[in-house]
Amino acid sequence: YVTFFGVAAVYWLVVAVQEGGEGRGAQGVGRGAVWVAAVFVGLAIGSKFGAVLLLLPLTVAIWFISVDLSEFEPQSSQRTQRKEAKSLRSLRFNVNQNRFVGRLVGAGLVVFAAFFVTNPFAVLDQSCELLTPAVQLGSVTIPAIDWRSCYLDNILLQGRMVRGELNAPFTFQYDDTTPYLYYLEMQFKAGMGPQLAVPAFLGFAWVVWGVLARKGAKAQRGNGSADDADRGGFSRIAGKESVKISSNLRRWSLSVFAALREKLSQADSAQLVVLAFLLPFFLSTGNFYVKFMRYLQPMVPFLMVYEAALIWQLRSNWLRWGAVVLVGGGTAVYALAFVNLYQQEHPWTTASKWVYANVEPGTLILSEQWDDALPTTLLLPDGLRRRGEYRNAELTWLTGSGARDNATKLDDNLALLAEAQYLTLMSNRIYGVLPRTGDRFPISSQYHQLLLDGKLGYEVVWINGRFPHLGFLRLIPNTFGWPGLQPSSAIVDYLTDQNGLNWGRLDESFTVYDQPLTIIFQNTGHLSAAEMKRLFVLQ
Repeated sequence: YVTFFGVAAVYWLVVAVQEGGEGRGAQGVGRGAVWVAAVFVGLAIGSKFGAVLLLLPLTVAIWFISVDLSEFEPQSSQRTQRKEAKSLRSLRFNVNQNRFVGRLVGAGLVVFAAFFVTNPFAVLDQSCELLTPAVQLGSVTIPAIDWRSCYLDNILLQGRMVRGELNAPFTFQYDDTTPYLYYLEMQFKAGMGPQLAVPAFLGFAWVVWGVLARKGAKAQRGNGSADDADRGGFSRIAGKESVKISSNLRRWSLSVFAALREKLSQADSAQLVVLAFLLPFFLSTGNFYVKFMRYLQPMVPFLMVYEAALIWQLRSNWLRWGAVVLVGGGTAVYALAFVNLYQQEHPWTTASKWVYANVEPGTLILSEQWDDALPTTLLLPDGLRRRGEYRNAELTWLTGSGARDNATKLDDNLALLAEAQYLTLMSNRIYGVLPRTGDRFPISSQYHQLLLDGKLGYEVVWINGRFPHLGFLRLIPNTFGWPGLQPSSAIVDYLTDQNGLNWGRLDESFTVYDQPLTIIFQNTGHLSAAEMKRLFVLQ
């Protein structure tokens, strides 16, 4: 939803700027488009709070349709230049500022109304305790305030999570991942595929560079007029109150408005509106500790447009149509590989059928906390088979980090391993993280390699996965390489038989549900908890 509403909001803001500038005619079109855009901004924020960044392009668009840039067109005669300088000093804030602020407030009310209609309890639920501490500002003390907003409380909690300040096990996978570059890597490998991602981000960089270069050139061309106005004595703002400001700030302000006198083209204004959303969004989201691939989804439609623009501006017809064939054909092949993946039965379903056929009801089957468990309830030819036919217990390796990753936690898990007959690794959700986080889990991080080596008495009896493929060629994620694990010979043999290309590391959220490598172990060694404990290095 946030992607759809976000694209719709930016679209209508572009319409507002292109058709509604006060100096460009079409007086009512821009204002009407802004109100439509404001509705979509409110809906987007209601879908996901990160869409609050859409308020930036909303503000920029309202600025463009509120300021009559034609008032600052360069004049030829000295007399008209002095008249222009006087107009430049006042900036017509008595008119334009009121116009801008009025429309901005009106749009803000529309945004709030759309948000409230779709999320009424975000405003009405005041049952939580949300305290801000007292603040001392000189001689004034601002008392502690209880905002009571559950919505704000949840937003702050999620903010702590994405910054890595919340000890959430499902985010530990992002330890030691590089801001921005990790997102690019995952989009290149999985989210968009290399054939889409490379030209898309090149197009994004090309547009940003082009807009900044044009603005820089215009500012340079406007410096002369700005300096002339500066020498005339720019000491009043809004023609009301004399304000002494630094020479650098004065020169910068005049340079900006001197550049505006040249009238930004409609295309430039529209690009600035779009980039007012994309640049802050990418710079803030890309720097998160938590880097779920879906966080960049609101950018993808715009990246596709930039990619198309980059390809279309190629001067050679051969290059242009060659790029179209390469990108379009590569995308079709990539999509077909995933169509083939989804035509296969899910590994958890296949594994559940194996359990029902080979494991006696009432058997204890271990799973890992934060992951799923086997079997799942299935309607089979011989009737309905239920998950509750088997006992299940969870190994808590990924719960309790730091000082809580201790001998007591180890004893509890080893007791379950000694009792159980079967153990499942449903995906790489746990073993893809624990071995990489020895600082968080000094004891638990040793577990998976001991398991894969067969030292805990468990052996692989069943393994299956599904992967994107074309014919016999498969793209196989390397779930063991990043955590530094050496898989057992049974796992190596299975992966070798798949005739696959090593896809390298992939974001766990991309593989864990749709294409998990599922492994079932059987307790053949029947080691005691004490025997297994001697294999761990305790600190």
